[in-house]
Amino acid sequence: MEIDFGKPSSGFGCTFLIEPQSKVYNKLIHYPKDNESTIVKGTIRIIGVPIFYTWGDPELGKNSSWAFRAGVGPSIRYYDPLIIKYKDIEIIKK
Repeated sequence: MEIDFGKPSSGFGCTFLIEPQSKVYNKLIHYPKDNESTIVKGTIRIIGVPIFYTWGDPELGKNSSWAFRAGVGPSIRYYDPLIIKYKDIEIIKK
């Protein structure tokens, strides 16, 4: 869920971002040793306040036009649970 401050426009903007529950899955290839893999998966919750700059269509392409948005900002990320699987070993962190 994303809450924008002000009306959409090209240029600088700020957003309040809440992601209450999102699944993540990553496969680390050649980790911890060559020709071995580790799987990291879990549920992540995010709260953030990114500041961004928008080029092109302020509605981000809704008007059949091009758009690009780039931004940075602080966020809090909470993983619960975080599951790490290596070979036949599975570690679950709460």
